[in-house]
Amino acid sequence: MVVVTHRTHTAELVRDALNYGKHVLSEKPMAMTLPIAQELVALARSKGLVYVVGFMKRYDAGVLRAQAILAELVSSRRLGALIYVRGKNFCAEYVGYCEDYIRSEASTAVPSAPTLPITPEWLQPELARKYDWFANVGLHSINLLRFLLGADLSVRHAVVAYDQAATVMFDAVGIPITLDLGRAATGRWEESFEFFFERGRLELQLTSLKQRDRCAAVTLDENVGEAKTSCWGHDTSEPWSFTRQMQAFADAIAGRPNALLATGEDSLKDMELLEEIFQFVQGIKRG
Repeated sequence: MVVVTHRTHTAELVRDALNYGKHVLSEKPMAMTLPIAQELVALARSKGLVYVVGFMKRYDAGVLRAQAILAELVSSRRLGALIYVRGKNFCAEYVGYCEDYIRSEASTAVPSAPTLPITPEWLQPELARKYDWFANVGLHSINLLRFLLGADLSVRHAVVAYDQAATVMFDAVGIPITLDLGRAATGRWEESFEFFFERGRLELQLTSLKQRDRCAAVTLDENVGEAKTSCWGHDTSEPWSFTRQMQAFADAIAGRPNALLATGEDSLKDMELLEEIFQFVQGIKRG
């Protein structure tokens, strides 16, 4: 079963589906609070069901290329040590041409109130809108950072100055990371990650999710003896990331779980970081 609904209702539908014995692929965020997310993962595990969260960017051909290059560079150290990571996500609209995407019909129905919590019980009311926005946008970037680095993140600093803008500083195995997010309608898809080495840089430039014939672009700058730049562009003959995600879901149901790149259990780490960020913003000491 595929669950695509407003994020404040996702968890309750996923819980119902799992209770009915259905394998589930749900949109992100998997839930609006960490305890509910943990409940869903435990429920899926107890019933032996496949539970996947829709972080389809992990299946993008360009993302997978960047991940492989990054792993090789970190392992070989041929560009020296990885010293800094910078990410940005300022996408306010789904720019990009796609003529045949499915459009839902406008509804006049009044949506029902969520039956599960949509913010942590400790969250100050004035942070609720910021939390909701970050759960929708920020988790995508955090999930992708964890995937690319293959490492857990720790929150070092967080500022959420406006309803829809934030800066978060992380640490991953001693590597400083900054992530800037906000809504800015520039007419382009403004999402990228840069990995700086002592003698080079790897850049990943993502593309609009509506562009089925494009993948993320990758640029590698090397400065070892002679400066060299290698580029892998947006154009691709690889299947769309959404298509690859659905195939992995089907493969997992058929008994090939290694095809999955974004499980519910893995996504719990994103929910933990979401709480950690807003506890930092609110001034709550952890541990």
